[in-house]
Amino acid sequence: MTLEDLVAEFWKTHPKKGQQLSSAKKKGRQSSAAESVSAAGTKRGRKSIAKEESDDDVDETPSTTRASKKAKRGANNAKSASAARSVSPEIGTNLQTMPDNYSHLEVWDPVVKVVDTVERDGEDLYVYFTLHDGRQVKEANATARLRLPQKLLDFYESNLRWRAAED
Repeated sequence: MTLEDLVAEFWKTHPKKGQQLSSAKKKGRQSSAAESVSAAGTKRGRKSIAKEESDDDVDETPSTTRASKKAKRGANNAKSASAARSVSPEIGTNLQTMPDNYSHLEVWDPVVKVVDTVERDGEDLYVYFTLHDGRQVKEANATARLRLPQKLLDFYESNLRWRAAED
């Protein structure tokens, strides 16, 4: 046997990485034309859970589905936002009022890191905030408005929701 025969025999038993072992044809890509037609009018991104559930209910008309979704959003947004804030992991259970060593300051903005949330408890409004040293504090809204006005403004501005004016 010559060297060429040995090389040829080797390549018969050890095919190249780019070559396929079988002579079967590659399968073509399945057509997704039906999916692209239905998704053409929607936004990109993940489908929401509500969207997937509504796909199962084919007997509903699109106009009633839209109206019910808008109604659900408006009613649930206020409830879910306040529920999320009360269970929020960023607000701990070891809350305290502002420590006495800061009571001499007229403005607490320099010692407050961030306002976490504002909650209504019955008729009272409370402001939850975190100090630069990591302590979490709960104060009445009247006190917070006087002592940390800029931090409250920053919080409210970051949580504004804009709506189009109806003429």
